[in-house]
Amino acid sequence: MKKIALSYILVTSTLLVGVFVLITLDLNPKQTIPATESPAIPNNTFLAIQEIRLPEDHYPHNNSIEWWYYNGHLNDSKGNPYGFHAVIFKGRSGERQIGYMAHTSLTDINNQKYYQSTKLGNTDNNINHWYSFTNDDWKIQATDNYHEVVVSSADHNLNLNMVGSGNVMVHNTAGYIGGETGWTYYYTEPNLETSGQLTLNGETTEVIGLSWMDHQWGEFIVTGYPSGWQWFGMQLPNNQYLMLSESRETDINRSTYATFRDSTGSTHHVSEEDIELITIDYWTSSKTNAVYPRKWILSIKTHQILIEIESTVAAQELTEAFPPRTIYWEGVATVSGVINGYYFTEKEGHRAFVELVGYVDTESIAIAKD
Repeated sequence: MKKIALSYILVTSTLLVGVFVLITLDLNPKQTIPATESPAIPNNTFLAIQEIRLPEDHYPHNNSIEWWYYNGHLNDSKGNPYGFHAVIFKGRSGERQIGYMAHTSLTDINNQKYYQSTKLGNTDNNINHWYSFTNDDWKIQATDNYHEVVVSSADHNLNLNMVGSGNVMVHNTAGYIGGETGWTYYYTEPNLETSGQLTLNGETTEVIGLSWMDHQWGEFIVTGYPSGWQWFGMQLPNNQYLMLSESRETDINRSTYATFRDSTGSTHHVSEEDIELITIDYWTSSKTNAVYPRKWILSIKTHQILIEIESTVAAQELTEAFPPRTIYWEGVATVSGVINGYYFTEKEGHRAFVELVGYVDTESIAIAKD
């Protein structure tokens, strides 16, 4: 999870409550404070806008909530398509208590299968990495524009290497969002060249593709269902990239914005009045009874964008989140349409990742297991 609008980050912080509960229950993953962090009381005051500094801001911050998020679109040697996501959540409660949790998913598009896994872990006090989540045979880490995701589960393994350029998209113009409920920083690197191995049900294959990285941190207040968000990270034709976030406090009270990198490499903030996002189809989960959007029309007038987004697999709901109220939908979608006069279809392989949060009322619905 990630994303910028404040009602988004309000809900996301409930994930970290789960991390702290597990630590309290003495599951006791090794916890260390990274070298770039101070054990002092976290900075929970409201901040004036500060410039994002890299590589310094790749490292962990002394704040209550932070996450590093990856998604990617992969193809094997036969051209079979897959999608994955992997995210590290870091939380703090009090002066020194730090918890880490990772979520991952894998989508087998051709076979309409979705695999998921979660893990508690720790970060190494290692100056050789910007950040490093480890536990058993799991590893999610990065340094010097080189990123690794290594995940092992009962039915799927990922061993991916991602190389970036360091050319990030800073959101909301300056990367900072502040308001009555808190503040956060947010930036993205949308085009990490990716290669590695995918093992699915015991069969290993080489894969290549393109991945997306988000990093967000800050201080914010916790709310919950029915507030939530829709988030889209899109890899578009001609090396163009689009992030869009629509957050909601209620069905009526919504806030939308986007960041668009055009084919020249220029990055543009897109304000709400230039965006029209319409849901045209839905999917109902058999596990939670939640009704999720699954197909959209998106128009951004200022950049002559008119596109259709549709989930490739309906059932991409991450139900293994802890606590259960943080269940969300995270998965691959196709993209087709027109950008500035250039027409393209989903058959050209342009894809999006979509995240949908706040659709499950876990207070009244028992979660169905496989």
